[in-house]
Amino acid sequence: MNKTIRNTLLVVSMVLAGSGVAMADQAQNEMLMKSFQAAGLDTGSMEVNVEDGVATLSGNVEDGAIREQIVQIVQKTDGITDVRDLITTE
Repeated sequence: MNKTIRNTLLVVSMVLAGSGVAMADQAQNEMLMKSFQAAGLDTGSMEVNVEDGVATLSGNVEDGAIREQIVQIVQKTDGITDVRDLITTE
C-alpha cells in the first residue's frame, strides 16, 4: 500500500473515532436528562453538556436541593470523570 493511501486511511479512521466520541457524549447528555426526569426533578432552564467525560451543568433551577440532586446523579453516572457545576438557583 502506498504512503498516500495509508495516510488517508489513518486520517479517515481518526475522524470516525472522533465522531464516535461525540456521539457517545451526546448519548450521555440525553441519558442524564432522562435520569433527571425519572427522578422527578424540575430541571428548569438547566442544560448539561458532556465532552470527553466532563459534564458541565449550567442554567437555573428552582432551589439548592434540586441542584444537589442533579449533581449527585451526574457524579454517579458511568463515564463521567468530572462535573463542572455552574447551576444557579432562583
